[in-house]
Amino acid sequence: MLPVTCLTGIGSQTAARLQKIGIHCLQDLLFHLPFRYQDRSRVVPIAQLRSGMSVLTCGNIEFTESIQRGKSSLICRINDGSGMLSIRFFHFSAHQATQLKPGLLLGCYGEIRYGYNGLEMVHPEYKIVDSTGQLTENTLRPVYPVTEGLSQTTLRKIIKQAINLCLQNDSGITDWMPEEILQRQPFPGPGLAVRVLGEVTPERLALLRECDDVVVSEIKNAGLYTKIWQSFAVLLPVMSVGVMGDMRTYAYTCAVRAVSSEDGMTADWVALPHEVLKTISSRIVNEVKGVNRVVYDITSKPPGTIEWE
Repeated sequence: MLPVTCLTGIGSQTAARLQKIGIHCLQDLLFHLPFRYQDRSRVVPIAQLRSGMSVLTCGNIEFTESIQRGKSSLICRINDGSGMLSIRFFHFSAHQATQLKPGLLLGCYGEIRYGYNGLEMVHPEYKIVDSTGQLTENTLRPVYPVTEGLSQTTLRKIIKQAINLCLQNDSGITDWMPEEILQRQPFPGPGLAVRVLGEVTPERLALLRECDDVVVSEIKNAGLYTKIWQSFAVLLPVMSVGVMGDMRTYAYTCAVRAVSSEDGMTADWVALPHEVLKTISSRIVNEVKGVNRVVYDITSKPPGTIEWE
């Protein structure tokens, strides 16, 4: 596993700060997940702001002044034509006070609260917007757990650099997910209910599970499981006459489905080897009590769909 110092701009001091939050190597950065996200995809008009909201808003600076009442603070008032909002800084510099000049367009992100003169933001992230500047963002901005001396901006840049490096070369990370799970075929969101046509009951679901177990196990035994997009059984609401030994049976029909696809939008049926189909059919009708007939679905998508419902 590669150390964080392999990344550009990561020296001993930054590495020490990262260690305080449990980040020692490249893989630790990948699993240092955000605890929330900020939505900066749109600018909210000041007239629509309410206390407690965390939003991105924008307006022209009307005035900036230092106030000594109680704890000294820097107040910047902005107006977007729909209303006014106070921006308050308790920790500020002389440069900051001169930078925020009347007439400039100021974009701010922060939490709205009630102040001395109505709604205000305290210590927002802000940006002076020029004619070529982009204020909104197309994606949600992650907010990570940090420590003293390590800002969100710095950590976001470090994690982005780690992701790009891993995309170029994954030899520095270990995937702990079992191969069996990584190679597992897609499973329908509604569950097995879409593979039980007609009434869904515990008894019919049990039959389907037994049939599906035979299909999947034989596909795996043939070494075809990872080469097929999906392979599964479907229990049809069709009963027919069969013969088991000297007895006639009246039981359900099971359809076997196997398709190849790149993205699931289109699919072709797979020409499974005859011996595999023979084994699947023989096992189902002999091992699953309640099923006496097996058919194979040779319909592509379109015109059919991968699932039967």
